[in-house]
Parts: sequence; C-alpha cells; structure tokens
Amino acid sequence: MMKRIITMVGTSIFENYKEQHKDVGFAKLVENLRNIEAYKYNEEIDRIREIKEKLNR
Repeated sequence: MMKRIITMVGTSIFENYKEQHKDVGFAKLVENLRNIEAYKYNEEIDRIREIKEKLNR
C-alpha cells in the first residue's frame, strides 16, 4: 500500500521564489519533486539540497 503525504503548509515559499526570481531551473527542480513518494526522497537528496540552497540565499 502506497502512502501519500499531502501538505499545504509552507509551499508558498516555492511559488514566491519562482515569481521573484523567474528561475526556470528552480521551477523544474520543484516540479520534479512534486509527485515523488516520500520514501523516494532519499534518492533525490541532491535536488532537495539545491532547492534549500537557493531558498537560503
């Protein structure tokens, strides 16, 4: 059985960043992670780190 976690808390930070910076690469990073099951996040750790680094600038 696949579990899916849906959260709306904090997601606006991604939309705000995309709007302010017009960063197509960032938008693709976020979009690629949007439909990935939580158990696969460890496989995407490099993408997640890149997103965190961009948000922390």
